Amino acid sequence: MGSGLYADAGLQVVYTGLALYGWYSWLYGAEDHTALKVHNPTAPQLAACLAAVVVIALAIQYGLHRFTGSTVAGWDAITTALSLVAQFMLSRKWIANWWLWIAADLIYIPLYAVKGLWLTSGLYAIFLAMCLAGLMEWRAAQRAASPQTPPLPAS
Repeated sequence: MGSGLYADAGLQVVYTGLALYGWYSWLYGAEDHTALKVHNPTAPQLAACLAAVVVIALAIQYGLHRFTGSTVAGWDAITTALSLVAQFMLSRKWIANWWLWIAADLIYIPLYAVKGLWLTSGLYAIFLAMCLAGLMEWRAAQRAASPQTPPLPAS
């Protein structure tokens, strides 16, 4: 691997399993085994996801330092950890997944550019725009699904 982005390459294999889980979850993952709706994670769920990012990133970084010649082990580890957890959150239709994707893309774009992977860097700029659009769309869907409270009568 000329770029030395080992964790990023392995991430593509894991995405297949997470995509299958997400597909099933979106169709049958609600409490009554119906389709999920866009929603927010609970505070403990969000805290667990952020902790998972840290633990996964540290483990990957250790492995990259120990077993590879990566020159960007820390950046490769954090983007991989963010991507893994964001994909899990996406499979649960948690709106906060978009923030992790945005963070990952903001790191990926210059990381790929530094490695001379200009087309990939450009692709991740497109992904960033898609994440911003996805966040806005999911917020709108969440607002539309929320019960509207009737306005108070004028006094």
